[in-house]
Amino acid sequence: QRELMSSYLFKFLILLPLVFLIDCFIVKEIELQNKETFQTSTKDKFDSSWAIDSNLFVYSETAEATANNPQMWSIDLGEKTNLSSVKIYQYEKNTKIFRNLTFYVSNLKPTIENYGNAAIACYRLISDVEWKDFNLFIQCYTFPCSAQGRFFSIFRQAGTNLPIIISEINIFAAMRGYLKN
Repeated sequence: QRELMSSYLFKFLILLPLVFLIDCFIVKEIELQNKETFQTSTKDKFDSSWAIDSNLFVYSETAEATANNPQMWSIDLGEKTNLSSVKIYQYEKNTKIFRNLTFYVSNLKPTIENYGNAAIACYRLISDVEWKDFNLFIQCYTFPCSAQGRFFSIFRQAGTNLPIIISEINIFAAMRGYLKN
């Protein structure tokens, strides 16, 4: 009986580490600085790259999406990526700025002409959002966005008469990994 106990103890000690090897997804922020950004138009020289410059008080802004003029802001992530969520910081508390936006992920460089055909809509924002105060002047909101692709884009339909304004954007990837205890 002692040998049987020793055998079980030996198997237990060998197999125990394998029990704690758990298959999971790890969320990691993607480094966006020095990535290529672009937008359909620019209002008063507000550059698209200002949305990834780590300065919350300088922002990217497109022209307003007029009756015949939809707007888009995009970033090339450099490689095909499994996205999990997007966090957007806004300098002014203006909930209308995010009304009627769609977030897209694609493998082809997006344009106004191909956004719906070559891209997957990972999030649609129809109504106002409830902002989470980051500090006195900055608000932020995290949107789920589960899709795979190289390009991430924010698109505003024509006729909304609103621009796309981004003080700062963080994009998070879901990476397959293993947790070891």
